Amino acid sequence: MRATWVFTVASLSVNARAGSALESPCPIKAVWDAPLLAGLPAVGVAIAVLGALVPARSAARMTIASALHIE
Repeated sequence: MRATWVFTVASLSVNARAGSALESPCPIKAVWDAPLLAGLPAVGVAIAVLGALVPARSAARMTIASALHIE
């Protein structure tokens, strides 16, 4: 693993000295699509809301004494 890292750093520095522009391949850049990036926060918010509402709903149905007893 270390030898590969040293070789990669050495090849990048040689390419930089030669004056060539360092560019990453296209598959590295095309990992996330825009609709997926827009949907991930929405799914995260939905999970957080459900995670908050389920315990709150059950706590709202019980009496104060039973809630304190469970606590």
